[in-house]
Amino acid sequence: MDMINGAPAPMTMDQIEAVMARLLNSLARQRVEAAAVDSWIQPNSAYGFEMPRKASAEHKRLAGLSRTPWLGLVVTNVAQAMYVDNIVRGPGLNSEDVPGGQDSSLWELWIQNGMDSHQISNHRAMVSYGQSFSVVNPALLDGLETARVRCLSPKRMAVEWEDPATDVYPQFALEALSASHDNKRWRLYDAHYRYNLVADPSTSGRYFMETTPYHHGVGQVPVVRFANLLDLEGRVTGEVTPFIPTAARINKTSYDRLLAQHFNSWKTRTISGIDLPENEDPDQERAETEAFKVRMSQEDILVSEDPETRFGVLDGTSLDTYVTAWRSDIEALAAVSQTPAHALTGQLVNLNADALAAARAPLTQKVWERQVNAGR
Repeated sequence: MDMINGAPAPMTMDQIEAVMARLLNSLARQRVEAAAVDSWIQPNSAYGFEMPRKASAEHKRLAGLSRTPWLGLVVTNVAQAMYVDNIVRGPGLNSEDVPGGQDSSLWELWIQNGMDSHQISNHRAMVSYGQSFSVVNPALLDGLETARVRCLSPKRMAVEWEDPATDVYPQFALEALSASHDNKRWRLYDAHYRYNLVADPSTSGRYFMETTPYHHGVGQVPVVRFANLLDLEGRVTGEVTPFIPTAARINKTSYDRLLAQHFNSWKTRTISGIDLPENEDPDQERAETEAFKVRMSQEDILVSEDPETRFGVLDGTSLDTYVTAWRSDIEALAAVSQTPAHALTGQLVNLNADALAAARAPLTQKVWERQVNAGR
């Protein structure tokens, strides 16, 4: 095997294009999955139910009002509990720092890379999509060697593993320099080199290098995955996809309530025995009758001189059943997602310290599991 500066020779273009083909397929799949997740956590979230083809504009507006990004709250409750505010040195490590005390050099590197704020976006991506990635490259700061840390969502990076369940570092990693679907520039990483690639505009599936391969010298692909929930098959699961059916049910119940509230919740006053306009032309009579109805407003009082006239009221549809079903659906989402119910409903009444701790216990356990999983 050819060696360059003690490292294997870079891959050939045929080898690069074979790896690119595999990773681009993975990236395309990840982007589709991420788009589905985004549709449930963004303010303009999905309905979760089908509207009839002949639905009126009024019905569509009510459907729009029924949308609430519930799963964004589920993500927020986990992400807000995952802030790194210190780096400590473990026992048995060679360092001047006292074991259990702050690792000054790593903490300085953390701050230099803006990770005190950038970590929030990374954690939200990990929790939402199931995984995120961190890329570390050598860098210079004020003439001194250091490292540059960047975090990427699965919409911009795909990796290939030998064993996705146990490997710490992937075999290859592909970074898109833009999350756009028409991105033409890429960075491909292997254990020794970084390849800066540009798509060949004349031939699909072909690429050329912008620069010579850069020897990063890490000895491993300089990419680490943060996994929200990782199983023994190497599959990752976020905090959105499993709960989409439950969130869709909440939206549907909310839509049904809005329909009843908008069309059927008003009391209807009735009168029988009143003289209505008469006309020999049936069409003209219907038009005059409708005009008579329209002239009546909310504050009008109906009177009649005929003793046979009867007045009545038709009660509006009760919304209690819809509200009860809506609350039941929210409680179901809270249970299956291990989110405190009061975090979704905003209702917190007369809870003492022990009751509040018990209410948050499932979330605390879940956050701890995610922290351990992300820090493997």
